[in-house]
Amino acid sequence: MKKQLLSRLTILALTGTICTSVFSPSLTAYANERNLKNINTTYSNSITVDGITYSAEDIADSIRPNIDYSTDYSEGIRERSAVTKAIKTAVKWLKGNWQVVYSRLPNWMKKYFKFDAFFNLVDTFIGISDSVEDFFHRVFRAMGMPENVNWFITNVIMLLLPI
Repeated sequence: MKKQLLSRLTILALTGTICTSVFSPSLTAYANERNLKNINTTYSNSITVDGITYSAEDIADSIRPNIDYSTDYSEGIRERSAVTKAIKTAVKWLKGNWQVVYSRLPNWMKKYFKFDAFFNLVDTFIGISDSVEDFFHRVFRAMGMPENVNWFITNVIMLLLPI
């Protein structure tokens, strides 16, 4: 009786292990493919929410006239890395123009774009980002933004930056 129970448990464990090892790669590949499709669509400069399509260029064009580009935001920033200097300049620029940028964003987007949450995460990602765009994308992801909104807001900011 014990021998029969032990052999059944062994067969059950082996069957579970084999099934997991067979199906796990296919599930991972499926998830990666879906994620890749989602990310590819988010690189677009437009987003559709509730049937309304928003263009990153149009939003940037509506914000641009209200920004004073005469201020040199890179003044006083001393960094050895050009990327870090560019990121710190971009952060300084965004801090100086936050109200203008925030006021011109569509209302549905404002819930994702919080001043305190953004500037609390800035120092975490400055040293590990490869570019200004990568920096904004990482910070927005850490804030909990959905990927499509993340890329869209990043594109708007990249269009506005004076660097």
